[in-house]
Amino acid sequence: MNSPTGTILVTTNPEISDALNGAFGNDALLLPISELETMRSLEKRLEQQHSGLVVIDIEPEPSVMLDYVGQLVDEHPRCRFVVIAPSFDKQLLLESMQAGARHFLPRDWIGPDVVPICRELVEQLSGPSSTLGEVYTVLSASGGCGATTVAVNLAAELGALASQRALVIDFDTRFGGVGTHLGVKGDYGLADLLAREGPLDIELVHSTAVERGSWLNVLLSPSQVNFREPAPLYLDEIEETLAVFRTGYPATVIDAPSLPFEATAALAGYSTATLITMQLTVKDLHNARLLLHGLSQSGLKTPVHVIANRCRGSGKPISLAEAADTLEFSGEIIPLPDDPVSAIRALNAGEPLLAECAKSKLRKKFTELAKTLSNAGADESKGRKAKRGDKKADKKAKRKAA
Repeated sequence: MNSPTGTILVTTNPEISDALNGAFGNDALLLPISELETMRSLEKRLEQQHSGLVVIDIEPEPSVMLDYVGQLVDEHPRCRFVVIAPSFDKQLLLESMQAGARHFLPRDWIGPDVVPICRELVEQLSGPSSTLGEVYTVLSASGGCGATTVAVNLAAELGALASQRALVIDFDTRFGGVGTHLGVKGDYGLADLLAREGPLDIELVHSTAVERGSWLNVLLSPSQVNFREPAPLYLDEIEETLAVFRTGYPATVIDAPSLPFEATAALAGYSTATLITMQLTVKDLHNARLLLHGLSQSGLKTPVHVIANRCRGSGKPISLAEAADTLEFSGEIIPLPDDPVSAIRALNAGEPLLAECAKSKLRKKFTELAKTLSNAGADESKGRKAKRGDKKADKKAKRKAA
């Protein structure tokens, strides 16, 4: 496999070429810039150079260009694709990230600030991961049902499974459940990223997150950063922000215990899968049923899993089968064993179970859950690639027919 050799730029606009050359200056990692005018010429070039930074101007036909980007991302996972658009456009940003672009760059943002972003993308090529990560949202059916425990331990297991740090995001705006669970503090957190001015890059995310153990990075909630005067969460850009997280982490797990339903539905819609955590009680079943019905009515198309926490072998009046009937849930409810000794020991140590109680039955269940979700995420990714391939084949057939 060839090593990265500078940057490939696809554009017919000389102003973009001049701006990018001026921004890169004399940076040896990003230079030279090889300029191409068509995506077909890029395809041929990538047959010889399988690794490196590729910057693509998607004007004047963004939808056609992004189809090409999706195809090339699938075929060249060791390339890092950056999309240039005429201006900031939320829909184009989302479509670009869905196609697999690692960064979305409005034309008037081209300047010295893009250099660390592009350098980070090229430096990633020496790392173990070359695919976009998955996003999982953990919802709570009631306070104290164990959703934060699920989020923390699932993230740790997914990180260990990928041999990379996973990201766990704390949306508990009242107390900061994840930060408290792991015993971490910091001066910055999620609110700072959402309130930023200008573009977000993965390097800024890494510097804002707090490292915990071998497999976790934590984005603290506003209440954990400043309990008396927590900063507001500006959720209007959360989808774009999550798209950036996917470029730097194999898995991002969101602990979202009590958000407005509109925000909850938005997070679920952008996630690979959503997990509703509950206990086998009448109250939790009632709330979980409301969540399931609400997500269904919102048009959610990604999978939803129901987690039954603190399940005992006997003595519980509600069985898993009865719970599924009550919820009108066609899937299999995932039980987590009632293992208070291990759970409390890990919590008191400020560690995930894999670090403090690696051989516990509760930890083993989280390992199984992480493997199940990872396999499902891989299957879904293959499905997305197949759909893009079918779509491109249809377009080629139409062009030939014309």
